Amino acid sequence: MKKFAFRDPRIPKSVLFKSFLCLLVVSLTASLLNIHVKAAVNPKLKITSSKAVITVSGKITDSNNETLPGVSIKEKGTQNGVVSTNNGDFSINVSSENSVLVFSYIGFETQEISVGKNTKLNVVLKSESKLLNDVVVIGYGSVKKGDVTGSVSSIKAADFKNTQLTSVSQALQGRAAGVQVTNSDATPGARPNIRIRGNNSLGTSSEPLFVVDGYPSNEDLSSLNPNDIESMEILKDASATAIYGSRGANGVILITTKRGKAGQLNINLEGYHGVSSVTKKLDLMNAREYAEYKNEVIKNLTPTAAPFASQALLDYFSTHTTNWQDGLFQSAPVSSAQLSISGGEEKTKFLLSGEVFQQDGIVRKTGFERGNLRFNLDRQISDKLKFGLTSVLAHTLGHNTLVNTAGGTQGGVILNALRINPSIPVSGPINGYSYGNGIIRDDFSVSYSGNVDRLGNPVAYSERVTNDAYLNRAQVSMFGEYDILKGLKLKVLVGGESASGRQNFFAPSDLYEEAGNKGSGSKFNRITRNWLNENYLTYTKDFGSKYSITALAGVSFQKFNNETSTASSAGIFSNAFEENSLGAGPAQKAFSFADQNQLQSYYTRINGKLWSNLLLTATLRADGSSKFGANHRYGYFPSAAIAYKLKELPMLKKLDMISDLKIRAGYGVTGNQEINPYLSRYGYDLASSSNNPSAKDGNVVFGTTKQVAAAASQVSNQNLQWEQTAAFNAGVDVSLWSERLLFTIDYYNKKTTNLLWQVALPATTGFTNAQENLGSISNKGLELSLSGKPISTTNFKWNSSFNLATNRNKILSLGLEPFRKIGSGEFEALISREDFIILQPGQELGKFFLYTFDGIWQSQTEINNSNFSNAYKATLKPGFAKYIDINNDQKIDQGDKKIMDGSAYPKFVFGFTNTFSYKGFELNAFLQGQQGNKILNLNKYYLEYEAANNKGKSVLNRWKGEGTSNTLTAAGSETSRLLADDFLEDGSYIRLKSLSLSYQINDNKWLKGAKINSLRLYVTGTNLGVITKYTGFDPEVNSYASTRQFVQGVDQGAYAVARSFIFGAKFGF
Repeated sequence: MKKFAFRDPRIPKSVLFKSFLCLLVVSLTASLLNIHVKAAVNPKLKITSSKAVITVSGKITDSNNETLPGVSIKEKGTQNGVVSTNNGDFSINVSSENSVLVFSYIGFETQEISVGKNTKLNVVLKSESKLLNDVVVIGYGSVKKGDVTGSVSSIKAADFKNTQLTSVSQALQGRAAGVQVTNSDATPGARPNIRIRGNNSLGTSSEPLFVVDGYPSNEDLSSLNPNDIESMEILKDASATAIYGSRGANGVILITTKRGKAGQLNINLEGYHGVSSVTKKLDLMNAREYAEYKNEVIKNLTPTAAPFASQALLDYFSTHTTNWQDGLFQSAPVSSAQLSISGGEEKTKFLLSGEVFQQDGIVRKTGFERGNLRFNLDRQISDKLKFGLTSVLAHTLGHNTLVNTAGGTQGGVILNALRINPSIPVSGPINGYSYGNGIIRDDFSVSYSGNVDRLGNPVAYSERVTNDAYLNRAQVSMFGEYDILKGLKLKVLVGGESASGRQNFFAPSDLYEEAGNKGSGSKFNRITRNWLNENYLTYTKDFGSKYSITALAGVSFQKFNNETSTASSAGIFSNAFEENSLGAGPAQKAFSFADQNQLQSYYTRINGKLWSNLLLTATLRADGSSKFGANHRYGYFPSAAIAYKLKELPMLKKLDMISDLKIRAGYGVTGNQEINPYLSRYGYDLASSSNNPSAKDGNVVFGTTKQVAAAASQVSNQNLQWEQTAAFNAGVDVSLWSERLLFTIDYYNKKTTNLLWQVALPATTGFTNAQENLGSISNKGLELSLSGKPISTTNFKWNSSFNLATNRNKILSLGLEPFRKIGSGEFEALISREDFIILQPGQELGKFFLYTFDGIWQSQTEINNSNFSNAYKATLKPGFAKYIDINNDQKIDQGDKKIMDGSAYPKFVFGFTNTFSYKGFELNAFLQGQQGNKILNLNKYYLEYEAANNKGKSVLNRWKGEGTSNTLTAAGSETSRLLADDFLEDGSYIRLKSLSLSYQINDNKWLKGAKINSLRLYVTGTNLGVITKYTGFDPEVNSYASTRQFVQGVDQGAYAVARSFIFGAKFGF
């Protein structure tokens, strides 16, 4: 078999280490020789030449007479420069009266002033067309927002400064058109489901690529401190993402962290504390109502049997009932402490930040802890050479519990808290807890021998089971940037990332759920490492005022190593040492594996401006990946885009109301390589045991000799190749009334082909399935972004932004398969082991495949007069559920399922933000939501139709005789109930995502006495209310998170979002 190899496929660790060491030594040496240590803390910072003979001083303000700190003042043609203080003051020594001072500040026009006889200067900087001149990061570079040719959304730190974020994903939700963020599992620290312009794949990930400070990372960003973020750019169309080639098909999110700025030393200390609680509890039967229901079940099914509860017990239950939701849910504290120190002078800038964060979950013993430390350094070593360092250390700890078990027999603690017998108390004799599966005797004592509902105590499970996930992550990257010639720059970045994760699990032997295992535990360990080297040249040239070009060419290498090991055991009779006593259990298993893959890339991009109004972008990237077969190892990903500034036309130039008007269009191809590294090769596993064919332990008897043998477990496919997404995008950008109103609209059309998909193989091959390229899928949509400043006065300001996006997804082909059903075995609804999702060409993803509910059989006469066969009629009784016979075969079976209207995916998503400022007060309100999606409410099934367990209050209105109900069947009719369309609900919602009120205090004499420059006090509420028709806990739900693109919108005991209130303060020193 031909081995995969690049000409220089590896970056040896020794080379990386030496590169890091050399760059570090150069940087530190230069720092020691050239940096004035006092510069970082001296507000009158100066860097002067030995020839300085004239001192020029003054104050710098804007047009509103507000002082401007941190303005750069340089003597033109020299390295002599200073920055203004917090009060806008400056003082600089210049060489002569002929000197020219250059004043520059982000967001303001650069001014040049001749010194002459003026030694006192009061400078007023004029605000430039700020928004259109904002710098937008586009991958391996940046451009002005007004010169962007692709579809890029920007989120700045100021956009979420009034919302106390616990995760990076919260900053994305509802703030960028075309980005859908769903908290599939709202357990603190859980990874959300993020989609940019829909799902592009069926068998691989549809998650976007995250690039943090130029470093592409596959690690979960829950370890990233949101307060460290300076900006996020979301690259959405192919012309923007093609520079990332094989990893750009699902969109790219570029995160830029904060860095130091020249000027006075800034110290910021922030802390907040709050509390979270469940947003809603479901209305369930109490103990008496439950017992009366059970009595009715027995009466309907076996009239001669003794009742479930006597009258004395019913009376007892009237005053003795357990609300299991109250027992499981809790008020949960959340707190954070953050410190950042930043500053520097013209040549050296730094930022040091640290955070300690802790959040308890609303389910007992769940929570998340995070601690991290970041150090960013920028050093101008010489006029031509610049050095930069980005480093972060992070630790996270997640406390988890069993939320749901797709394919299992237990529903998780939340679902079990809804289903469990409400007459059983939470506390009991088993380490302080009841078993939960008991009954109350006539003497009002508890008996655990009845086993009537097959459920354990969810509070005991949550409190006593250990399920902790640890992650230690370190990332370091360094870059050197060298100006070779005027306009020509070389940048070299080297970096490494290491993440060590482990998960400890232990369930005590006396838990009800451990009746089979008799105590079980496991330890999971994972170590991932990757190394990155980026080398690229950038050439920029202006040809007068009308023409310019920026060209980029580079090469990239990235290598990934992963090591995983798992040890588990059952039959651990002692709980004393929990998961650290795996050796005490007789049923022990161990498993380990390692894999590696690497990516080699070549890329180029050209940005050009012609006649000041025509913008062109062309990109090409070639990726070589070890994941694919020898016949398709390299993939090529081109794109091109064009934009035309209509504002530059003579007829529009005269219209003052139009600040900018630009149309753009682009087309390109990107790829997806997110598959396991060895799917293109033969795989081997231990052979089945001669004594036990179901056990793959390698113990095979050849003749009379026992040998250890291996057998092929995976077929090779050397033609395996990239998924490819070809995308067209067209958009319009409008700016009106001096940027008081900004408007952007985009249309896109994407088609993904060569879908990576597992197909079943005939048994005669000896394999069960193989990875193939087949099928295709499309996404089309519109995106709208609108932002404005309705009111902007000296004291009062109102800023508003709104975004809306719609996406239509369609499966075009599944290869040779006419359809594929999802459910039985792979996803079990704990109901009937039947499929409930279907994938079919011509249909959207997220289509539900269900029976059609047609009411309730009201009488035997109605049953007898129906068109069903006599055999089927014999299974029916009055009060049973009725379904439509789709195929007219006179019975109800799987042939009567149909594809339901609607989809689990919304027709559109939106976000709406308003910020009101009055003097030092600021009020921020953020609304977010989606419309048109469906949710399969499996909780509703359990609470209305599962036989043994508790019910919702709605069941009090069940069928009790002809005409009494046509929606809720009779007690004891559960066997007639199928998974039908009446469990499908509208998942649309509008949520008040956050509401924040803050007060900023600056230049206060009391604060200055305490050496405090500024103080900001705030209170924030999150998930304060939701408008929805959905009857479950929360409409933002997806229980089947493991394969999210297959099964969205299923609620089976999911961990719902929490409402929180936070109080905090931020001090500036």
